[in-house]
Amino acid sequence: MRSELTLGLVFLAFAAFPAVAVPGAHLAVFAWVLVGLLALAGALAITKIRAAYYVALVVAATVVLSGVLTWAGVGKLGLPMNPLLQVVLGLYLLFRVALAHSTFGRKKARPRLGDDPASEVTAAQLPEDEK
Repeated sequence: MRSELTLGLVFLAFAAFPAVAVPGAHLAVFAWVLVGLLALAGALAITKIRAAYYVALVVAATVVLSGVLTWAGVGKLGLPMNPLLQVVLGLYLLFRVALAHSTFGRKKARPRLGDDPASEVTAAQLPEDEK
């Protein structure tokens, strides 16, 4: 579940759902913006760049917030689905992004034990009481 490829595909699937799976539904402008943000976050997540992590966090939080606002009756700010389902899907996206946190960005080479030959202690270098 920590793969950035599957995370990107999940974002892209959630972006495609309201745009394709609801025939005859006319999306509001904010819903189209939300679909675009989900697609952008999915495409960036596949690239593994560090900024993709932050974009995915913001987009998932926006999905949750728009679902809560729609559920509260503030306006039609969400996707064409049940607002409670949108909140749950947004929380799932936040969970997946949090799990994949360590896969984003450049990997730093960590020195491993025994990589530096100068640090190895031979038996001849040990004191007499440790041999």
